Amino acid sequence: MTRLAGLVAGLVLMAGAAVADEIGHTVSDLAAYEARVDQMSGQYSAILVGIRADWCAFCQVIQADILPELLAHGHLRDIGLIKIDVTAADDDVAEILTHLSVWGPPTYFLVDGHGQELPDSRVIGPFTVDDMAERLARVRSE
Repeated sequence: MTRLAGLVAGLVLMAGAAVADEIGHTVSDLAAYEARVDQMSGQYSAILVGIRADWCAFCQVIQADILPELLAHGHLRDIGLIKIDVTAADDDVAEILTHLSVWGPPTYFLVDGHGQELPDSRVIGPFTVDDMAERLARVRSE
């Protein structure tokens, strides 16, 4: 790889991460999550909830690559996004993980406007853009 190609690749990765950081809303406790679901319920047909942490390697791939690609191809059209940051691993994080029946990151699932998880929408661990796009399309067709 030439020096220029390496620089361009680095800039593309940084841009993808910056876009992903701007996608959705990040919360880290149950009260903030419930408030965000209430706020978003009238705006979107469904809400994609993502459990993430800074120390989770695949969460970084989701942030930098998968979310920007889903956005760029219109897969997040009419779908809200709430990212739950569990990096701190404190009592607030334990409460929200217990409430959502989640063991840890990465876990993604869809909820309706009342915060109820949609059937067959949960993904635990690594996933591809195509897998998530298919789940999002299923929600739109229902």
